[in-house]
Amino acid sequence: MKNIAISNANFLNYLRENEIIYPLVMSIDVIENCNYRCKHCYIKYSFKESEDNCLSFDELDELFVQLGKYGVASVNLTGGEPLLRKDIVEIIKSAKRNNLYCCLKSNGFFLSKDLIHTFESIGLDEIVLSIYGMDNKEYQDVTGFAATEKVGVCEKLFENIRYLNSSKIRTELRYVLLKQNYKSYARFVEMCKKIGLKQGQYDFIIDINPDNSSDECTSNNGMDAKQQEEFLRQFYKLDKETFYLKYNNDYKYKKCLVGRQLLHIKCNGDIYPCPNFPISVGNIKEQTFKEIWENSPLLNELRDISEENFDCGTCKDRDKCYHICIGAIYVWNKCENYKKSNISYCQYKREFYSIVDKIKAEVVN
Repeated sequence: MKNIAISNANFLNYLRENEIIYPLVMSIDVIENCNYRCKHCYIKYSFKESEDNCLSFDELDELFVQLGKYGVASVNLTGGEPLLRKDIVEIIKSAKRNNLYCCLKSNGFFLSKDLIHTFESIGLDEIVLSIYGMDNKEYQDVTGFAATEKVGVCEKLFENIRYLNSSKIRTELRYVLLKQNYKSYARFVEMCKKIGLKQGQYDFIIDINPDNSSDECTSNNGMDAKQQEEFLRQFYKLDKETFYLKYNNDYKYKKCLVGRQLLHIKCNGDIYPCPNFPISVGNIKEQTFKEIWENSPLLNELRDISEENFDCGTCKDRDKCYHICIGAIYVWNKCENYKKSNISYCQYKREFYSIVDKIKAEVVN
């Protein structure tokens, strides 16, 4: 089953390179609620017991039937925190019954050896865990979870990661880089190697979503330019090969996958072009997946978009962006326009990649 993940990744690249429209991957928020209150989270979840607003199991079951029949290859179960769903095991079983590669994305707090064993027995293919620090204080600083120290979140989580990696479930870790925890990335890499995770099983995410209260996320929880350089130098020293793989010189423009090979389904059934593009193109409770995928005016508009249709596509610095994210542009423009560039977003990316190029130049010289 682990080979399927690699095959899907290669297939996704093939579809992108050849600009083929095919719904390969769906991400689904199975719940809105979360046990954490992460400072960087751009959606302010409230922790409630009620799941009244969420798609019911029967609705998810019917959705998986539709996705399977249409030929969708895989689903990512997200949230909120999906492990708060009491019927999460049945949800995974339903996805597998419909021949869908199933990936669970979680903060890992509710994982246990028994639950991992259950997931393994029902055929869960992959778990991707978000990591917020390397000690309990960092976790508390980022997640706002006051009981972190008492519960011993890190010790419990890292023990379960070791057990998870010894199972048949593909394990991936994503370290969420913020100003509160970036200095501990080296410890994260060291832990991953000790556990036995291979290259490609661990990585980092740099949060660049603007906070609701500010135009520039870097003034809140994201790293500033000095911290970015400190981190990138640390990253280069840790793993030169991965550094060059991540920031290679193949900067050519590629069409965004938004609405072309993936969609995101919100907890209430609303469908977004991607998780980072918060505009509804329909609701799965009111229309079938096939109807929305084939007939949505916005999806068809996004699929037909060319370089000339939006500012970033014709920008002289576009090759230094590595990837043009239409959803990010939309969010940075306060969800008003996805074609117009955003000065703050552009400045952030220029600063970041100028540091990358600076480090490369120093090595060459």
